Amino acid sequence: MTTGTNTVGGVYVAVDTQVKTYQTAVPAGEVTFFGAVTRVVTPVAGFSLTNDSRTVYSPPWVDRRFTLNAGQTLTQTYTGTTTATVGGFPGVPGTSTTTTTTTTQHVRFVGLESVTVPAGTFNACKFEDTDPATPANMTTTWPAVNHGSMVKTVGTSPSGTQTIVARSILVNGAAP
Repeated sequence: MTTGTNTVGGVYVAVDTQVKTYQTAVPAGEVTFFGAVTRVVTPVAGFSLTNDSRTVYSPPWVDRRFTLNAGQTLTQTYTGTTTATVGGFPGVPGTSTTTTTTTTQHVRFVGLESVTVPAGTFNACKFEDTDPATPANMTTTWPAVNHGSMVKTVGTSPSGTQTIVARSILVNGAAP
């Protein structure tokens, strides 16, 4: 579980993001992903707007990015069904939608970096992910070495940049 705060386009936006991933490491640096639960809380006009999503991968997919050497790339495809509930305003119920999406991503392992965020300083792997359908969009991630928790994420697109940094990290309920 990782919690973080978003900064969009250089402007701090008071959004709290909490992500819980369900995964298991397998031999040779591969990670099998089963799903994820995400909660985003945004303060709006004196109250909090909460958006929840639950993604289930079917079948579970194997992320092979941790098998790469610096400079290497790979392409991987997976399918997930996400149920998203967008919180309503006070007195107005939220709405839920369910969508199934197949994602293809090109992953490049840039190398190892030391990353300092509010949760601490971590030795992390730096990856650049792009989707061939939207090549102008790139997500750069820094998962921590040894436990894979997301330390920092930067998403860039023609409309701007979103940065998420970890304020706290728990692995199986405990600090790493």
